[in-house]
Amino acid sequence: MTKHPNPTIATEDAFIRVFALIAAGFLLNIGLFFVLGILTSLFVGLIIGYVIGERWKSTLAGGICALISYSIIFPVTNLESDIIIILEAIGIMVLLGFFGGYFGGYIRKKTVKSLD
Repeated sequence: MTKHPNPTIATEDAFIRVFALIAAGFLLNIGLFFVLGILTSLFVGLIIGYVIGERWKSTLAGGICALISYSIIFPVTNLESDIIIILEAIGIMVLLGFFGGYFGGYIRKKTVKSLD
């Protein structure tokens, strides 16, 4: 059985890919929030983490896209709430995004290893 060489991605291309996936995660968070509720951030983090495949980049991407999207969603939808409550809700969703990104990268790493 012949092994194919692993393609390498230039550093600039990797950052462009991560930025594009953060933008896609932002749109996914906004679109799925009203369907999945609190699990949206975890679900989107899993997807982004799996697509990126590197554990720490996927963790950061999951958290960053949750931070961007929920810092827009929560102040707009909860106009009567105190700012502390909104910040705590954003913090919880960002933590779920971090966990989702981490576990998505972990799942990708394990599935790629099992295929080799």
